[in-house]
Amino acid sequence: MELLSPSMIKFLGVEEHSGANKLLEFNLHRLRILGVWKWDGPRCRLHKAFAFLTIIALILCDVTQICDAYIYITDLERLSKLLLNTVFTGLLAFKNTYLLIRTNAASELIDELQNKFFTNERLPTSQQKMILNRYAARAKLYTIIRSNVAISVAIFWVLNPIKEMLGEYTEELDNSQDSNDVKSSSNRTIILQLPYVAYYPYDVEHNVLYFILTYFYQSFIILSIFTGTPAWDMLFVSVFIHTSGHFKALQHVLIHLRENARGALAANMNPLQFQEAIHLSEQIGSDGGSMWSMAHLSEEHGGGEGSKNDRTAIQAELMEQDVEEQMQNVLSKCIQHHQAILSFVKKLEAFLKPVMLMQLLGSMIAFCVIGFQMSLIPIHTEGTKFAKLSVSLISALVEQGMFYWFGGELLEESSKTLNAAYYCEWYTANSKFRKHLHILMERAKRPVKLTAGGFSALTPENFSKVVQSSYQYFTMIKAVHSEAQSVCCKSDADNLQFGETMERRICYGIW
Repeated sequence: MELLSPSMIKFLGVEEHSGANKLLEFNLHRLRILGVWKWDGPRCRLHKAFAFLTIIALILCDVTQICDAYIYITDLERLSKLLLNTVFTGLLAFKNTYLLIRTNAASELIDELQNKFFTNERLPTSQQKMILNRYAARAKLYTIIRSNVAISVAIFWVLNPIKEMLGEYTEELDNSQDSNDVKSSSNRTIILQLPYVAYYPYDVEHNVLYFILTYFYQSFIILSIFTGTPAWDMLFVSVFIHTSGHFKALQHVLIHLRENARGALAANMNPLQFQEAIHLSEQIGSDGGSMWSMAHLSEEHGGGEGSKNDRTAIQAELMEQDVEEQMQNVLSKCIQHHQAILSFVKKLEAFLKPVMLMQLLGSMIAFCVIGFQMSLIPIHTEGTKFAKLSVSLISALVEQGMFYWFGGELLEESSKTLNAAYYCEWYTANSKFRKHLHILMERAKRPVKLTAGGFSALTPENFSKVVQSSYQYFTMIKAVHSEAQSVCCKSDADNLQFGETMERRICYGIW
C-alpha cells in the first residue's frame, strides 16, 4: 500500500485530507487557465475566449495542412509529415470543443467524484482517508511529470528550426572565410525553416516579416498542443486513479469489517466498558455458547454463582448482537459506496466514449506516421531530427498508454472487491448479513471497465494490440514507399539509358 513515501506526499501538498473537493484542484486549475473549464464564481466572465481562440487557430492550422497535402499529393514523405501535424491539432481541437459543449456534464462528473462518494451519513474512516491521500499524491505526481515532459518537447520543437538555421549560417560563414570569397560572403542566404510544413497564401521563404509572424503562429500552435493535451488527458487519468483509490478504500473496509464495527461501537462507550465487552464477545464468538452452558449448569446446582454467570452470558450475547448490528450498518454503507462508484464509472464511460475512440484512431495514425518518418532519416547526418521524432513517439506512447494502463488498474481494483468481501468474517454473522453480502459479491463478479468507443476495453493487453496494429500499418506504408522509390529509380535508369542510346545514334549518324 506504500504507493509513495510520506515525505513525497507532504512535498506534493496532499499529506492531510482537507476534503475530497481539493484533490483534483491542481488539474482543474490548469484547464481554467486554458479556458476550457469554468472558474468558480464570476471571476472571469470571458474565460472561454482563449479557448475559442485556440480552437480557431487549430482549425486554421488543419486547413493550411490540408491545402499543402492537396498540392503535394504525390509526395508520400511530405504527406506523412502533414498527417502527423493534422492528427495532433485535430485531436486537441476536438477535445476542447467537446469539453466546451459538454462542460455541464463534465462538471457534474467531477462534482460527483468529489462530493457524492462520501456524505455526512457515510463518512470515510481514517484508513480510507490515508488511502485516498496516497492515490491523490500519485495522480498529482504523474500530472507534474507528464506536463513538464510535454513542455520540454514543445520547447524542443519550437527552438529546433532556429538551431538548424544558425547551424547553416555558421557553416556557410566558415566556408566563405576559408575560401576568402568576398562576393559569396556578401550574397550569403539562409533557407528559412518553420517548425512544421504547411501551405500559406503568402511568401514565407523570402519575406522576413511574414516568416516571423508565421513562426510565432506555429509556435503558439505547438505550445497549445503540448500544454492543452496533457492538461486534458491528465484530468481524466487522475479521475481513473482516484476511482481506483475508492475501490481500494472500499476493500479495506470490507476486509476489516468487524474491526470497523467495533470501532463504531467504541465511539459510544468508555474504554473500560468497551474492552470488557469485547472480551466477552470474543468468548461467545469463539466458544459457541459455552457461557450459556455454564450459566444453566450453575442454576441446576442452585448456587448464586449461576445468576452471575447468567448475567455475564446475557451481557456478552447482547454485545455480540450490537457488533453484528453495527456490522450490518457498515456493510450497508459499503454497498452504498460500491453503488456510487459503479454509477460514477458508468457515467464516466458514457462521457469519454467518443473521446477515447478519437484518441485511439489518432494514436494509431501517430505511431505509424512517426515510425515512418524515423525510418527515412539518416541518423548519422540528421541526428537532431531523429531525436525530435523519437521524443515525440515516446510522448505519444505515454499519452495513449496512460489511459490503457490506469483503465486496466481500475478494472483490476474493481475485480478485487469480490475477494475483499469474501475475506470479511461473514461466517460469524447472521443470515441477513450474509444475504446482503452475497448481493454485493454477485455484483462484484462483473468488474467495471472503460472502453474506447464501446468496443475496445482500456487495458494494457489492448494497448499492445493497438501498437501491433500501428506497426502493421507502418510496414505497409514503408513497403509502398520502397516500391515507389524503386519504380522512380528504374524510370531514371531507363531515361538515362535512352539518352545514352540517342547520343550514340547521333554520334554515328544513325539519327
